[in-house]
Amino acid sequence: LTMSVFDKIETGLKEAIAHEQGSIHAKTTKMHQLLGADGKLYSSERPGTLGGNSKQKIYGKLDCPMALSTIRRFPGIYEQSRVFFANEKTALAAGYRPCGSCLREKYREYMADPQKYREKFGL
Repeated sequence: LTMSVFDKIETGLKEAIAHEQGSIHAKTTKMHQLLGADGKLYSSERPGTLGGNSKQKIYGKLDCPMALSTIRRFPGIYEQSRVFFANEKTALAAGYRPCGSCLREKYREYMADPQKYREKFGL
């Protein structure tokens, strides 16, 4: 079957619209700033799974009660030191340690022998 001129125009318009919608989607995708293993920030479409404090070099759960309490007590200040990680291995590689509040067991294991703990992650 051959396409009529109108069918070709309609197909072309549909393709153009689909392409434009894809471009719009790409422009509106929320980007997240994560800290990499090298300690440098990078953009990611996926949010971090762990939060951290760049001054104390601590990482923990995103809903860590200690971090949330500090954010409430010092609004606008704590957030300046807040960083996010894709995973635990990246946080460790960047030189951070587990939080003693929300990751108590990991913290204890890490503090008992930091190198042994890092070796579990191939570091």
